[in-house]
Amino acid sequence: MTSFPRHLTSLTTLSALALGLFASGCAQNAALEIAIEMPFGPDDGSRVFVLVQPRKAADNPFADEWRGDDLDAVELIPGDTFVDNISVMSTDDTTDLNLKVRFCASPNCTAIEDDTAPELWFALQHPFYIGERTSWDVDILEIPEERDTAPEVIEKCQIKGCVDGPLSSYCRADLRHLCE
Repeated sequence: MTSFPRHLTSLTTLSALALGLFASGCAQNAALEIAIEMPFGPDDGSRVFVLVQPRKAADNPFADEWRGDDLDAVELIPGDTFVDNISVMSTDDTTDLNLKVRFCASPNCTAIEDDTAPELWFALQHPFYIGERTSWDVDILEIPEERDTAPEVIEKCQIKGCVDGPLSSYCRADLRHLCE
């Protein structure tokens, strides 16, 4: 398995996506590290590219087609998995994050058949805490056959952060996150 670091994505309060480098000033930003283990590529000779799209939830409902700046799609390779590591920055710790993982026939996901490409949808609730670095990971075991119609909701207590080591919950008994 290969670990595949990706560009850093920044969410601003205007919901624009900007690619950039993690700069100093962490106290004014919140960072979410996402690790997605991708499945094997098809062994039938067809090509599948995976496009990961993080967006500010309030401005980007899953049913809409998301346009704009995205990370490059990555081709899935038969017999090989990889971990796609993505960093998302926010200056607003009240931001929820929607994440689409699209499985396309073309590298830029713009082929006609990509209009109905399979997708997985994840709704991350309260993943950002100013001055803190949090993380979330998911294993995608196989390429889905169809598009999700309902997102998998990731509650804030499932977002890792502010403590070393794995826990069953990252919230206190009163349901405040350990980063709050």
